[in-house]
Formats: sequence, structure tokens, C-alpha cells
Amino acid sequence: MSNGLLIDDVVTTIPEEMADLKVRDLWVEGVGWDMSRIEPFLSTQDRLRLLSMVVDTVTGASDRVSWGPSQDGRFSVKSAASFLQWNHSPRPNVESLFGKIWKCVVPERIRVFMWLIVSQVIMTNSERFRRHLCDSNACQVCICGEETIFHVLRDCPAMSGIWNSLVARNNRAQFFSQSLLEWIYANVSDGKLKDDVPWLTVFGMAAWWGWKWRCGNVFGVTGKCRDRVRFVKDIAREVYQAHAPVLGGTEAITRVERLIAWEPPPADWVKLNTDGASRGNPGLAAAGGVLRDREGRWIQGFALNIGVCSAPLAEL
Repeated sequence: MSNGLLIDDVVTTIPEEMADLKVRDLWVEGVGWDMSRIEPFLSTQDRLRLLSMVVDTVTGASDRVSWGPSQDGRFSVKSAASFLQWNHSPRPNVESLFGKIWKCVVPERIRVFMWLIVSQVIMTNSERFRRHLCDSNACQVCICGEETIFHVLRDCPAMSGIWNSLVARNNRAQFFSQSLLEWIYANVSDGKLKDDVPWLTVFGMAAWWGWKWRCGNVFGVTGKCRDRVRFVKDIAREVYQAHAPVLGGTEAITRVERLIAWEPPPADWVKLNTDGASRGNPGLAAAGGVLRDREGRWIQGFALNIGVCSAPLAEL
């Protein structure tokens, strides 16, 4: 029904006189679908989906040919290529990983940075060389390996020495042997404390500053830092303490209790309050509303079964 003709979804034979009906012939203006003519021929699920749809008889919009794989309905070579190359095979679900990244106790820019790492779009020499933007993919700091994301953030001697000082000895073998996604996931999931600071905060700050130091070294703007390990620990502690009130730390959030009540409309006005909800997204949905005057007296109301739709559509 969503991608084809309504007649293709019938579950039983329809009368000949209904075979050539158009959608507008089954719609009653001001009422909705003529379900008495539709119900015998559609499944319960299709009837509920149909109930959540509205036929546009107001704007004068006409049927037109539309290209489904693009949002605006217009055909483009790019959308056609994406459609042909779409991979329907099962792939890793990184939703949990992204969820943990966005909950990390670090500044927002560092969450975005870790999201870019997982998306593998950090502009290292390896990526620049692949795009023909430079002549070599070698690391400009150690000159002894390809400058990949992993090399920059973990394996380059400039960073591995810092990690060796931060990571416990019995965890180093696993820390330096994981794949990129395993490495990120394991460290942003680790809630253990390192010098009274969660490890995920120390990890995020170390990775971020490792990247900043790398960029500074390449572009010649690196300042002096006598002890980078101590610097990372100190700044991680500052970040965690700044977030402590928000996270329910020793300084509790000051909560303000505010009563929410219905407010009457101006004189000679009535107020319409509506609401809609769905059980699931999409799922079974319903909506209702009430009209009241300035004194709060009930004037009129309504409640209806929308059918199956998304939560935003139920609200609308």
C-alpha cells in the first residue's frame, strides 16, 4: 500500500464496479475514509495504516511521477548510484557504541571527535594520500609507519609512550591489540576510576590532545609541555569536576519545582488543547482534544483512533 496500488493489497475478491475506483472515491470530505466500503477487502493491519493517511483535497495537489530514493522526489545520478550500491547484507550495529560516545564525560567537541574516529573520517596522511592530496602516507612525526587513525591515536611512539604511562600494565596487551571499533568501545565503556577520574574521561582527553599535538607538530604551532602524561591527567580531572554537578556528584543540582496548570484564554476566545500518542514508532495511535472557554467550561471535544503511524504524525 505504501509503494503500490491499494488494489494490490486486497485479501479477497472485490466487485467489478470497484475495480476502477480512485482513492478520492473512497474518501468523504470532512469525515475521512469510507471504511464501510474498504474494511471487507483489506487486512486489519492495512486498514490501520490507511486510517493514518489523509487525502489532500484542499491544496489542489495533483498526482505526479516521483523518484523514491531521493527526499525531494527528483531523479539524480547520485541517488541512482546510491540505490544500486545499497548493501542489504547484515552489518555491525554501532548504535550502542555511538550511544556510549554521546554519554562520555568530556566536552562536546571531544564527543564529536570520537564520533568522527568511529566514522573513520579523520584526515590523516593515509586518507590524504588516498585522495591524492599529498605525496606520501608516512607519519611525519616518527617517519616509521603509515599515518592511519590507529597510528596517530595509539601506535605512534609519540602516543604509545603516553598510553603506557596511563594504562595499567596488565591491560596493555589487550589495549594495543584491539581493532579500532573494539578499542573505542572498550574504553568508552570502562567506568573504572583512574586517580579518582573515570577512565573513559581520561581516554577521551588523551585521544583528543594526542590529535591536537599531532596537528600542532605538523603545522609548527606546538607549545612546550614538560610532562604530557601529567597534563592529560590534570585536564581530565578538571573536566570531570566540571561535569560532576551534572552527573550527580558531590555538588547536587539545585532543582526548582514548578507547577504546570491550564491557563485560560483571553476574553472572547476559546482554547483548543490537543494531544496524540502512538504505542511504538510506528504503532497503534490515537488522538484527542477539548475546547474550553475562558472559565474553563467544556464546550466540545473529540477522540479518535488514528491507526498505525509514527509518534510525530500522531501529534500532528
